Amino acid sequence: MKSRTTRATAMTAMLALLTLLPASAVLAAGSSTGADLQVSGSASTGSPNAGASFSYTFQVKNSGPESAVSAAFSDTLPAGVGYNLGTVNGSSAACSFLASVVSCDLGTLVSGGQATVVINAYAPTTVGTYANSGIVTSATADPNVGNNAVTVTVQVKTPATDSIKVTKCYTNATTSSPGQMLIKASSSDTTARLFAYRPDGTLIGEVQNGGGSRYGGTVMPGQPYDPVYVTIVSTSGGSITVPTTPFQV
Repeated sequence: MKSRTTRATAMTAMLALLTLLPASAVLAAGSSTGADLQVSGSASTGSPNAGASFSYTFQVKNSGPESAVSAAFSDTLPAGVGYNLGTVNGSSAACSFLASVVSCDLGTLVSGGQATVVINAYAPTTVGTYANSGIVTSATADPNVGNNAVTVTVQVKTPATDSIKVTKCYTNATTSSPGQMLIKASSSDTTARLFAYRPDGTLIGEVQNGGGSRYGGTVMPGQPYDPVYVTIVSTSGGSITVPTTPFQV
Protein backbone atom coordinates (compact mmCIF):
# COMPACT_ATOMS: atom_id res chain seq x y z
CA MET A 1 0.00 0.00 0.00
CA LYS A 2 2.81 2.36 0.92
CA SER A 3 4.51 1.72 -2.43
CA ARG A 4 1.37 2.58 -4.40
CA THR A 5 0.87 5.72 -2.32
CA THR A 6 4.48 6.79 -2.95
CA ARG A 7 4.18 6.27 -6.71
CA ALA A 8 0.90 8.19 -6.81
CA THR A 9 2.42 11.06 -4.88
CA ALA A 10 5.43 11.18 -7.23
CA MET A 11 3.18 11.21 -10.31
CA THR A 12 1.10 14.02 -8.84
CA ALA A 13 4.24 16.04 -8.16
CA MET A 14 5.51 15.50 -11.73
CA LEU A 15 2.23 16.63 -13.26
CA ALA A 16 2.27 19.70 -11.07
CA LEU A 17 5.80 20.53 -12.23
CA LEU A 18 4.84 20.19 -15.89
CA THR A 19 2.00 22.65 -15.45
CA LEU A 20 4.51 25.22 -14.23
CA LEU A 21 6.76 24.89 -17.29
CA PRO A 22 6.14 27.11 -20.36
CA ALA A 23 4.45 25.36 -23.28
CA SER A 24 7.55 25.73 -25.47
CA ALA A 25 9.67 23.89 -22.93
CA VAL A 26 7.19 21.05 -22.70
CA LEU A 27 7.07 20.71 -26.48
CA ALA A 28 10.85 20.84 -26.77
CA ALA A 29 11.20 18.15 -24.16
CA GLY A 30 8.74 15.91 -25.96
CA SER A 31 9.94 16.59 -29.51
CA SER A 32 12.47 13.97 -30.58
CA THR A 33 11.53 13.46 -34.23
CA GLY A 34 11.45 15.47 -37.43
CA ALA A 35 13.85 17.84 -39.17
CA ASP A 36 13.61 21.52 -38.31
CA LEU A 37 14.60 23.25 -41.55
CA GLN A 38 15.15 26.99 -41.49
CA VAL A 39 16.17 29.54 -44.11
CA SER A 40 17.57 33.07 -44.05
CA GLY A 41 18.23 35.34 -47.01
CA SER A 42 19.93 38.51 -48.23
CA ALA A 43 20.69 40.41 -51.45
CA SER A 44 24.07 41.55 -52.76
CA THR A 45 22.62 45.05 -52.82
CA GLY A 46 19.42 46.48 -51.41
CA SER A 47 19.08 49.03 -54.21
CA PRO A 48 20.21 47.71 -57.62
CA ASN A 49 20.02 49.93 -60.66
CA ALA A 50 17.27 49.16 -63.15
CA GLY A 51 18.39 46.30 -65.40
CA ALA A 52 21.58 45.69 -63.41
CA SER A 53 22.79 42.30 -62.26
CA PHE A 54 22.69 41.36 -58.57
CA SER A 55 22.24 38.22 -56.52
CA TYR A 56 20.15 36.67 -53.75
CA THR A 57 21.82 34.39 -51.19
CA PHE A 58 19.82 31.95 -49.07
CA GLN A 59 21.29 29.97 -46.17
CA VAL A 60 19.47 26.72 -45.39
CA LYS A 61 20.09 24.84 -42.15
CA ASN A 62 18.70 21.65 -40.62
CA SER A 63 18.47 21.94 -36.83
CA GLY A 64 17.42 18.30 -36.56
CA PRO A 65 17.07 16.11 -34.74
CA GLU A 66 16.58 13.91 -37.84
CA SER A 67 18.02 14.19 -41.35
CA ALA A 68 15.93 16.14 -43.85
CA VAL A 69 15.37 13.73 -46.74
CA SER A 70 14.80 15.09 -50.26
CA ALA A 71 15.29 18.68 -49.10
CA ALA A 72 14.39 21.26 -51.75
CA PHE A 73 14.49 25.03 -52.17
CA SER A 74 11.98 26.97 -54.26
CA ASP A 75 11.84 30.64 -55.21
CA THR A 76 9.23 32.30 -57.43
CA LEU A 77 10.97 35.42 -58.69
CA PRO A 78 8.96 38.65 -58.67
CA ALA A 79 7.58 39.84 -61.99
CA GLY A 80 10.26 41.71 -63.90
CA VAL A 81 13.23 40.11 -62.17
CA GLY A 82 15.38 38.28 -64.75
CA TYR A 83 17.03 34.94 -64.02
CA ASN A 84 20.66 34.28 -64.85
CA LEU A 85 21.95 31.32 -62.79
CA GLY A 86 21.19 29.36 -59.63
CA THR A 87 23.70 27.37 -57.58
CA VAL A 88 23.76 25.14 -54.50
CA ASN A 89 27.09 25.26 -52.68
CA GLY A 90 28.65 26.61 -55.87
CA SER A 91 27.21 24.00 -58.27
CA SER A 92 24.57 24.92 -60.87
CA ALA A 93 23.66 21.29 -61.59
CA ALA A 94 21.14 21.17 -58.73
CA CYS A 95 19.04 24.17 -59.88
CA SER A 96 16.53 24.63 -62.68
CA PHE A 97 14.34 27.50 -63.85
CA LEU A 98 10.85 27.31 -65.33
CA ALA A 99 8.05 29.87 -65.54
CA SER A 100 9.68 32.29 -63.08
CA VAL A 101 10.30 29.53 -60.50
CA VAL A 102 13.83 28.61 -59.38
CA SER A 103 13.94 25.04 -58.02
CA CYS A 104 17.03 23.61 -56.31
CA ASP A 105 17.60 20.05 -55.08
CA LEU A 106 19.40 20.08 -51.72
CA GLY A 107 19.52 16.29 -51.33
CA THR A 108 19.62 14.98 -47.75
CA LEU A 109 20.64 17.45 -45.07
CA VAL A 110 21.83 15.71 -41.92
CA SER A 111 21.11 17.26 -38.53
CA GLY A 112 23.28 20.35 -38.33
CA GLY A 113 23.87 20.31 -42.10
CA GLN A 114 23.73 23.48 -44.19
CA ALA A 115 23.42 24.52 -47.83
CA THR A 116 23.95 27.84 -49.59
CA VAL A 117 21.68 28.76 -52.51
CA VAL A 118 22.73 31.69 -54.69
CA ILE A 119 20.48 33.11 -57.42
CA ASN A 120 22.12 35.49 -59.89
CA ALA A 121 19.48 37.80 -61.29
CA TYR A 122 18.82 40.99 -63.23
CA ALA A 123 16.89 43.84 -61.66
CA PRO A 124 13.61 44.87 -63.30
CA THR A 125 13.68 47.80 -65.71
CA THR A 126 10.93 49.51 -63.72
CA VAL A 127 11.80 51.41 -60.55
CA GLY A 128 10.05 50.11 -57.44
CA THR A 129 10.10 47.74 -54.47
CA TYR A 130 10.35 44.00 -55.18
CA ALA A 131 9.84 41.32 -52.52
CA ASN A 132 11.26 37.87 -53.20
CA SER A 133 10.44 34.83 -51.05
CA GLY A 134 12.41 31.59 -50.76
CA ILE A 135 10.93 28.40 -49.28
CA VAL A 136 12.62 25.21 -48.10
CA THR A 137 10.86 21.84 -47.69
CA SER A 138 11.70 18.15 -47.31
CA ALA A 139 10.03 14.74 -47.18
CA THR A 140 10.77 14.58 -43.45
CA ALA A 141 8.20 16.02 -41.05
CA ASP A 142 9.16 19.49 -39.83
CA PRO A 143 8.25 20.38 -36.21
CA ASN A 144 8.46 24.11 -36.96
CA VAL A 145 7.34 25.21 -40.43
CA GLY A 146 7.28 28.85 -39.32
CA ASN A 147 10.95 29.29 -40.21
CA ASN A 148 10.81 27.55 -43.60
CA ALA A 149 10.39 30.76 -45.62
CA VAL A 150 12.11 34.13 -45.85
CA THR A 151 11.43 37.29 -47.87
CA VAL A 152 14.19 39.51 -49.26
CA THR A 153 13.22 42.98 -50.50
CA VAL A 154 15.15 45.25 -52.86
CA GLN A 155 14.43 48.79 -54.03
CA VAL A 156 15.22 49.18 -57.73
CA LYS A 157 16.46 52.67 -58.56
CA THR A 158 17.16 54.70 -61.68
CA PRO A 159 20.79 55.80 -62.04
CA ALA A 160 22.04 58.79 -63.97
CA THR A 161 20.85 58.28 -67.54
CA ASP A 162 23.31 57.58 -70.33
CA SER A 163 22.65 57.48 -74.07
CA ILE A 164 22.63 54.25 -76.09
CA LYS A 165 23.28 53.79 -79.78
CA VAL A 166 22.20 50.61 -81.63
CA THR A 167 23.62 50.00 -85.10
CA LYS A 168 22.65 46.34 -85.54
CA CYS A 169 19.60 44.41 -84.39
CA TYR A 170 19.40 41.50 -86.80
CA THR A 171 17.56 38.20 -86.58
CA ASN A 172 16.81 35.26 -88.87
CA ALA A 173 13.99 34.08 -86.62
CA THR A 174 10.36 34.71 -87.53
CA THR A 175 7.38 35.41 -85.31
CA SER A 176 6.63 31.67 -85.37
CA SER A 177 10.03 29.99 -85.76
CA PRO A 178 13.35 30.12 -83.86
CA GLY A 179 16.66 31.56 -85.00
CA GLN A 180 19.51 33.73 -83.80
CA MET A 181 20.04 37.42 -83.18
CA LEU A 182 22.93 39.84 -83.68
CA ILE A 183 22.96 43.10 -81.71
CA LYS A 184 25.58 45.83 -81.77
CA ALA A 185 25.09 48.58 -79.24
CA SER A 186 27.17 51.08 -77.31
CA SER A 187 26.62 53.41 -74.37
CA SER A 188 28.02 56.85 -73.69
CA ASP A 189 29.10 55.29 -70.38
CA THR A 190 31.77 52.82 -71.43
CA THR A 191 31.58 51.08 -68.02
CA ALA A 192 27.85 50.36 -68.30
CA ARG A 193 26.44 46.91 -68.97
CA LEU A 194 23.74 46.53 -71.61
CA PHE A 195 20.85 44.06 -71.59
CA ALA A 196 18.35 43.24 -74.33
CA TYR A 197 14.68 42.57 -73.54
CA ARG A 198 11.65 41.46 -75.52
CA PRO A 199 8.46 43.58 -75.48
CA ASP A 200 6.97 41.32 -72.78
CA GLY A 201 9.89 42.12 -70.46
CA THR A 202 11.69 38.77 -70.73
CA LEU A 203 15.45 38.92 -70.97
CA ILE A 204 17.16 38.09 -74.28
CA GLY A 205 20.67 38.45 -72.90
CA GLU A 206 23.57 40.78 -72.20
CA VAL A 207 24.93 42.83 -75.10
CA GLN A 208 28.61 43.72 -75.16
CA ASN A 209 29.01 47.47 -74.77
CA GLY A 210 30.69 48.90 -77.86
CA GLY A 211 30.52 45.90 -80.15
CA GLY A 212 31.53 42.27 -79.98
CA SER A 213 33.88 39.64 -81.25
CA ARG A 214 31.54 38.14 -83.88
CA TYR A 215 30.29 40.18 -86.83
CA GLY A 216 31.03 43.33 -84.85
CA GLY A 217 28.32 42.63 -82.29
CA THR A 218 26.89 40.13 -79.83
CA VAL A 219 25.44 36.94 -81.31
CA MET A 220 22.55 35.40 -79.37
CA PRO A 221 21.67 31.92 -80.64
CA GLY A 222 18.61 29.91 -79.74
CA GLN A 223 16.03 32.70 -79.88
CA PRO A 224 12.53 31.16 -79.80
CA TYR A 225 10.99 33.74 -82.14
CA ASP A 226 11.43 37.22 -83.64
CA PRO A 227 10.28 39.73 -80.98
CA VAL A 228 9.89 42.41 -83.69
CA TYR A 229 11.09 45.05 -81.21
CA VAL A 230 13.99 44.91 -78.76
CA THR A 231 14.66 47.22 -75.80
CA ILE A 232 18.28 47.77 -74.79
CA VAL A 233 18.63 48.79 -71.13
CA SER A 234 21.80 50.15 -69.56
CA THR A 235 22.90 49.76 -65.94
CA SER A 236 23.54 53.51 -66.09
CA GLY A 237 19.84 54.20 -66.62
CA GLY A 238 19.51 54.66 -70.37
CA SER A 239 17.27 52.62 -72.64
CA ILE A 240 16.27 52.49 -76.27
CA THR A 241 13.76 50.41 -78.23
CA VAL A 242 14.58 49.44 -81.81
CA PRO A 243 12.95 47.20 -84.43
CA THR A 244 14.57 43.96 -85.60
CA THR A 245 15.65 43.61 -89.20
CA PRO A 246 16.55 40.53 -91.32
CA PHE A 247 19.85 38.93 -90.37
CA GLN A 248 22.93 40.20 -92.23
CA VAL A 249 26.68 40.27 -91.55
